Amino acid sequence: MVLFGGFNGTTRLNDTWVLSLDGDPVWTQLSPIGGPPAGRSVHSAIYDPVRDRMIIFGGSDDSPDHYAGDVWALSLAGTPQWVPMTPGGGTIHDRGAHSAIYDPVRDRMLVYGGFDGVNVYDDLWSLTLAGTIEWQLLATVGGPGTLDSHRATYEPANDAMILFGGSPTIGIVTNDVWSLHLAAAPTPTWTKLSPLGTPPPAGAYAMAFDAVRQRALVFAPAADSVWALDLSGEAWTLAAPTGITPGARFTTAIYDDAGARMVIFGELASGQRLNDTWDFHWCTACASTAAATWLVAAAQGGSVVLLTWNAPDPTANAIAVERRAMDTGWTTIGRLSSGSDAPLSYEDRTVIAGQTYAYRLAILVGSEWSYTNEVWVTATDDAAPRVNWIAPGRPNPFASGVQLSMFLTESRPVRLVIYDALGRRTRTLVDGVTSSGWSSAWWDGKDDRGTPARSGLYFARLEWENRSQTRKIVLAR
Repeated sequence: MVLFGGFNGTTRLNDTWVLSLDGDPVWTQLSPIGGPPAGRSVHSAIYDPVRDRMIIFGGSDDSPDHYAGDVWALSLAGTPQWVPMTPGGGTIHDRGAHSAIYDPVRDRMLVYGGFDGVNVYDDLWSLTLAGTIEWQLLATVGGPGTLDSHRATYEPANDAMILFGGSPTIGIVTNDVWSLHLAAAPTPTWTKLSPLGTPPPAGAYAMAFDAVRQRALVFAPAADSVWALDLSGEAWTLAAPTGITPGARFTTAIYDDAGARMVIFGELASGQRLNDTWDFHWCTACASTAAATWLVAAAQGGSVVLLTWNAPDPTANAIAVERRAMDTGWTTIGRLSSGSDAPLSYEDRTVIAGQTYAYRLAILVGSEWSYTNEVWVTATDDAAPRVNWIAPGRPNPFASGVQLSMFLTESRPVRLVIYDALGRRTRTLVDGVTSSGWSSAWWDGKDDRGTPARSGLYFARLEWENRSQTRKIVLAR
């Protein structure tokens, strides 16, 4: 975790600190050569994995208008060094309280909205990071409008920028969720999402993205609790954390993939500036127990719901499938067996067409029950899916190859593309007009150049028009 700057109540800072997340956490102050940038707060920072550097933009500083529009890069390989970046292209207004993400497919930084002390912005800018560095104002269809103090992340499964919360004008805050489909042609398109479940109360948030489980973890200070936004099923789930909670505060967060946890640091609570560090494990999907089981596929058709979960912990004593409707409690509808590394599958043939159901697994290890996150599915009455659909890969995980089947409601141009966990295109399997009905493609675990891909998590994405559907697949050589 790398931190730069901030405001301590009297001074805007320009120091840089690193928190090691391996073993016992240790804070270390860096002394980079070059720079440093002027002290600031409410700026943005992204990590550029291609060049192993942090890039900061804008923020509130001590200049006459109190807001900055400069860009700096901190190299993290070897001796850390601050280097000012001087982009060409368009002119972006100075601002703070905006959002920024790294778009790995196009190797660029995207910046949305923000505030300059007078105006709240609704613009989307791209900063190219390869070749000539330039700002470009991007045209989009629809959108959340003016917004500052929101949170943003990149969702690799759908190649989308996700915005959550924020303030459209002074004194008003929201808990809306927006998705910008970046691959939409000819113009990226905004969609307002309506996730099932109860969202966090409107207010300030810290947000971090768990790419493996395709969900955003949101710490809501107003409720002193954490929600998960499942972007594969578009549903909110409230956590019930054990342990001492951090307390209501304005804060910032990252996601530690290796530790499967969200890490938050300090900031403001009840008028006091804090420097404490907390981590949060959503143990029903990350602990080294049977609770490491999570849903990887849910399909519906012919008044049947087919559910597939990843392999459970072999030490599980019992596994039950539970279901509930919008207005009912949880009921056990079936039991599954553990003891192998094969995914778990269950067919629910007791659904009513048109009804929406939530599913989860109840898993007993020793004498303790744990539960996977719930997922919501609407049962249909057709013998085949009503929409374009990509089936779970088989086998999954795989070593030499995986079969990917897809169903199209009509003949149309589609693309079936494999992306890595960072959202970079690995292999294009289908690109052209495909007949309606079922068809399949085989991925042999190689990229477009014929080079064997590395073991790890990948996403198979079916793309058509301005929409897409994604399945997770795991290459394990």
